[in-house]
Amino acid sequence: MPYNNDIREIFYNQDIENNKLVAGFTYLVFFLPFLIRPHSAFCRFHANQSLVLWVFIAANIALRMFLIFLPTLGKILFYIIGFFLLCLMAFGMFAAFRGRAKKLPVIGGIRLLS
Repeated sequence: MPYNNDIREIFYNQDIENNKLVAGFTYLVFFLPFLIRPHSAFCRFHANQSLVLWVFIAANIALRMFLIFLPTLGKILFYIIGFFLLCLMAFGMFAAFRGRAKKLPVIGGIRLLS
């Protein structure tokens, strides 16, 4: 069964159409919607997804620093996890640019922002 976790129906269509671009760029700068579109629920959803993603990216970097004593294993884990997180970032950006509100696989259920 394909991964389909689109929760688009909880947002207003006008909100989605007006804020797709900002929501997409949120994955590069997670606080962008709070400066440009503070009242958009669609942007806040993607800002939360982005913040969770950036927390995992920071954790991946910390893991790499911790596993410096295991050079081969640490490097392999760092690159595998980093590639997975990069794929999640692309998935979220493309979903936002297309006006979708899909939770990211694996980490999408975590909420840091309300």
